[in-house]
Amino acid sequence: MVILLSIFLLPDYALAAPVVIVYGTGTYSDAYLDINIYADIQGSSLLNFSVKLTYNPIDLTVIEAVKNENTWYLGDTAYKYPYMNPDTTNQGEIVSVGGVLDINNPTVGVTGNAVLFAHVLFSRNNTIVPDLSISYGRNGNYKNFVTTERLSLDDKADGVIFGQVTISSDIDQDADGDGVGDSVDNCPNKANANQIDSDADGVGDICELKGLFWLMLLLDG
Repeated sequence: MVILLSIFLLPDYALAAPVVIVYGTGTYSDAYLDINIYADIQGSSLLNFSVKLTYNPIDLTVIEAVKNENTWYLGDTAYKYPYMNPDTTNQGEIVSVGGVLDINNPTVGVTGNAVLFAHVLFSRNNTIVPDLSISYGRNGNYKNFVTTERLSLDDKADGVIFGQVTISSDIDQDADGDGVGDSVDNCPNKANANQIDSDADGVGDICELKGLFWLMLLLDG
């Protein structure tokens, strides 16, 4: 009898639990840049988040910054109380802080892929394609990412992974439908909105399995 075992060795981040992968995607026109900040929340559920979007104020001016209050709210599903709008006080950075506390389900957090944190709309001040980045929203002893188990992912090695903010022209094609234009997508034929590239070779992890082999066991029987 011949038994074939197919073994896929996935990237390390796919095996880690819990982990939050934070990233941004956006499109730009001649006049505007539209950015969404997302997270893939794996292995646990989040109670709160805090992220900072950094940009160059020479290139961009903030028109609007809005937290996703449909997911991150206080109250219940019937009435979600708005609180803590993104802070745009300091030019060059936008700090978004959010949490969830449903009075009917106080121990339930947020989990899943492509969970929207916030949306930002900029006007463009020049023709330079802007460069943006995401990091922890607050420094010091503040806990930016806390799970429903009251675990601070800030303190956990690889608990929070900050991916790229990937932007493309609003006329760019997007073959895999992941929100990242083909011209800048590191894996244009497979959806990977977080654009994780563990070995920094320019090819997304989802497009290069780190190992694939067949093991054949020959058993007499």
